[in-house]
Amino acid sequence: MISFELFVDIAIILLLILTIIFIWRLNRNLSIIRDNQDSLFNLAQNLNDASDKAGGAVASLKSAALETASGLEKAIRASQTSKEELTSLMKNAESLAAKLETTLIASQSAQKRLAAVAALTRSIPEPKVQKQEQKSEAELELLKALRSIR
Repeated sequence: MISFELFVDIAIILLLILTIIFIWRLNRNLSIIRDNQDSLFNLAQNLNDASDKAGGAVASLKSAALETASGLEKAIRASQTSKEELTSLMKNAESLAAKLETTLIASQSAQKRLAAVAALTRSIPEPKVQKQEQKSEAELELLKALRSIR
């Protein structure tokens, strides 16, 4: 029978073989890392440089965004001022248009009356001589209307 000591020795030998295999693989991986240490250092340096450049780019973008926001704010203020001025001009234009429309209607009405008066005066023979002081109210109104048309 196998003695207990022999069994323990075989277990230790197996564990030592496994440890040797593990150490051999670890050594090989460490050798690869040592061989590529310069590459890893360059990679870390490049990564650091890239992060510095990205930080600078972010700062530049932030500055540009602030400048753009300031410009837009000025443009918005200017457009609001223009809008207020245009609104005021539009109100004045509407008021003038209403007055013009009223004047136009009055003018058309006066023209119709003048045409009617002219038609009536053609049918009435002219008086021979009238004094200027004896003009009737209709004649005065007609003269006013004629003067306002000119």
